[in-house]
Amino acid sequence: RAFTEAIYLTPSDHVLFSNRSAALAKLNRLLEALDDANACIHLKPKWAKGYSRKGLAEYFLGRYHDAEESYQTGLQLDPDNQSLAEVLQRTQNSRKGLSTTGGIAVMMFATIDLQWGRLFDCLETPSRLTATFVEENRCMLEVQMQFLSQTLHADFCLLRDQEFRDSYDRAVFACGQLLQWNPEAVSRLTQAPTMIRGLACALRVGWDIHHGVGKFAANALVALAVCAKADEECRKDAINALFAALLLWLRDPRGNVPHREGDEVCGCSCMRPRTSAACWIERMLSSPVELVAQCLLKMEQLEEFVELLMV
Repeated sequence: RAFTEAIYLTPSDHVLFSNRSAALAKLNRLLEALDDANACIHLKPKWAKGYSRKGLAEYFLGRYHDAEESYQTGLQLDPDNQSLAEVLQRTQNSRKGLSTTGGIAVMMFATIDLQWGRLFDCLETPSRLTATFVEENRCMLEVQMQFLSQTLHADFCLLRDQEFRDSYDRAVFACGQLLQWNPEAVSRLTQAPTMIRGLACALRVGWDIHHGVGKFAANALVALAVCAKADEECRKDAINALFAALLLWLRDPRGNVPHREGDEVCGCSCMRPRTSAACWIERMLSSPVELVAQCLLKMEQLEEFVELLMV
């Protein structure tokens, strides 16, 4: 918390973001550690330690391709850094035998019969996604959600491949449809926490794929967050994931993304992450849900969050 308070007072200090990234990694809050490492690099792009922090978070997230790239960039900036050389070697050893670009997408739609066609047919007709449907198909849904969530947790560098981007988009659609149309039943699945963490990843990369990907993930998590009958721990995970990612959207400096007239997704026509964030925050806070308010008040970066909303 001391680092958070210091960052609020001195938001341009890259060392503070680096130190908080390390602290968060030790707490196993790896997505947040990666967020801070990226903020550090944004502030000081020629500082090798920022890439070391980024690589550490990526490594423990299982994103070995991303971690390797981060460590290599750090070594380019500081060629004599023995520590970076050692963790690069460890990362290269860890990723041996793993899928290459597009491999996860191939695995997701592998030849084993996971009934993908039937699932996506149902997703196109949301009225079929009833509690009865979830219960009757629980075993298959658990396996399907495991595969889909694994895709959402994949290395960011894989998104350079169009085939994988398409599979990622479909995975967000599938998880999002299930969650938004029946948050109560889906939150009881064993794979629900993994799905929520996957959608939290999608919130972070969605705007780099298409504005609709981030919005679709946000819409699903908001639906879960405000569903009083859903599993409470899953709701807390969704709320905290939203607040953490939407803070990044509020910080995002980019202007309007390319779009077509009337290109609206889930009721949000905003074409900048910053303005879109305000839509989802309003939706969460406009519902009389005590749990949302409780999580917001416990948010470590609440001061910055409120200040950015007011700008």
